[in-house]
Amino acid sequence: MLAISVHGSNLKHYIVYMGEHSLLGTNAVINSNHEMLSSYVDSVEEAQKAVVHHFTKTFRGFSAMLTPEQADVISKNNKVVSVFESSIHHLQTTRSWDFMQDRTHGLAKGLFYQLRKDTSHDVIVGHFDSGVWPEAQSFQANGLGPVPKQFKGECVPGQDFGNSACNGKIIGARYYYQGFVQDNGPPEATGAVYYSARDDFGHGSHTASIAVEAEMNNVNLPGVGNYTAKGGAPGARLAVYKRNTLKYSVIKGKIVICIMKGDDDSSDKAEVLKEGAAAGMIVLGQGPNANMLSNYAVPTSIMDAVRGKKLFAYLKRTKKPSGKIQHNKVVINTKPAPKMAEFSSKGPSALSPDIIKPDITAPGVNILAAWPVNLREEAVDVLNYRFDSGTSMACPHATGVAAILKSGRRKWSPAAIKSALMTTAIVEDNTGGLIKSGEYQATPFDLGSGHLSPDLALDPGLVYDFDTDDIISFLCFQGAKNWQLQNLIGKPVTCKDPPVPTYNLNYPSIGISYLDRPISVYRTVTFKGKQNDPKTFEVSIENPPGVNLKVVPNLIDFSDGKTNATYRVDFEPNGAAGYVFGSITWSDGKEHNVRSPIAVNVI
Repeated sequence: MLAISVHGSNLKHYIVYMGEHSLLGTNAVINSNHEMLSSYVDSVEEAQKAVVHHFTKTFRGFSAMLTPEQADVISKNNKVVSVFESSIHHLQTTRSWDFMQDRTHGLAKGLFYQLRKDTSHDVIVGHFDSGVWPEAQSFQANGLGPVPKQFKGECVPGQDFGNSACNGKIIGARYYYQGFVQDNGPPEATGAVYYSARDDFGHGSHTASIAVEAEMNNVNLPGVGNYTAKGGAPGARLAVYKRNTLKYSVIKGKIVICIMKGDDDSSDKAEVLKEGAAAGMIVLGQGPNANMLSNYAVPTSIMDAVRGKKLFAYLKRTKKPSGKIQHNKVVINTKPAPKMAEFSSKGPSALSPDIIKPDITAPGVNILAAWPVNLREEAVDVLNYRFDSGTSMACPHATGVAAILKSGRRKWSPAAIKSALMTTAIVEDNTGGLIKSGEYQATPFDLGSGHLSPDLALDPGLVYDFDTDDIISFLCFQGAKNWQLQNLIGKPVTCKDPPVPTYNLNYPSIGISYLDRPISVYRTVTFKGKQNDPKTFEVSIENPPGVNLKVVPNLIDFSDGKTNATYRVDFEPNGAAGYVFGSITWSDGKEHNVRSPIAVNVI
């Protein structure tokens, strides 16, 4: 092998992923990593200097300071699955859980809320984010028993984070900062940080509480009002993994108008106004996200463009304009709801266009959850809350539902749980119309299978399941080599020739990214109903415009005791061009409607 010197000014932090391993013990993995890397640098000693971190448990790999040339050469080693540069990701409600509970059109039986209150299942949620604020009431172990025996992690103490921080609700804590230091220097250079699992900037506490916090009543936000904050799985345990121009004299005592542009953060502007003793702030938002709340340091009113024009007209005709910012009022049952936020992640997927993305949508705008106090101004044991918006707020809603689903359906696979969430999602808003994205009807590339519905997900009727072999077939079609897949799963792999098309992965949605001729897609459903549930399901079709679609058979019967059934969907272009959308729904005529969205790109 070619040895390349590790010295140089163009070193970058790379992660070398080597997949599954059969080595016994941590030291064996570390020694093997050093030996492998020494083939590309001057010696084992240089390899030891270059390595930042070893991955020795679930999978094998390491991170190291390498040149781009070294990284490229190492990526060609047949023992390596992939090499990629390390990067930092700055991850970006009051009634969101109740709202999802109410959206079942009379089909809900309260199963989700029954399981929420059952603390006997000891589901553990692994939380990878900016840390957690352990003193928050959201993370107290009220009513929880001993740490589950199946938990193999540990509580690693650190700065302002002692062993007592793991209190039965928080049962594990680790923090990783070596890679950050290699990339950016001492963390202190970027602002106040903790060398521990304590939250540095709030995002982790917020998302963790959405997923697993206990219900907190009478949460008071100054200038906003009293609310209730709750998590999806309050009985679940938490294992935390922390990743790592105004003149004050002019604004003092004034209400300041701030016009938002691009990625401006209105909460940051409020902090500046607070330092300048401003009386308040009016935020003029631009675009559909103008009404998103934040945790403002001064009294704040948010206006859209229409109201903003009226405000400026008033300012022009008035010599001494005055204003008053009043407290918010809680308004429920607003219509239409839900609707898609402008910032929501949208499809199609560039990497796997035959897989419809996103999978699902969940509440993510103006979500109330726990937040660590301002570290510079307040004591460590003070609890705080704030509103925040983003896809990061939607994700823990789905996590909480998945945790509850796992607690009630212990033997279900991750794929079955995913299927239950997707096939029971709702596509109608509370006006009875279809959910919108902006002014237009949302497509599967906006909302995936629909809006998360916790109660329905607990009783989906049918699921689309898949296992490791299915994933291997999927990766084979994506171009993965046999040796890469062998490293990934730790056993020999031979890809089929020709490989199975990705549109035949047994996914709960159906996508075809290139339809220029008749194509047949296959799916297998597994019966998950109760003994007295109907055993016959009939299909209904929402046909994609300009595409002929046929489902064979159109009736599936599980009365003979079988649990699996395979059906075929035939597609044929008939005048369409570009992406068109539709769906198929299997219904037992009573409670179960198992819906799969369809996205077809006609060439």
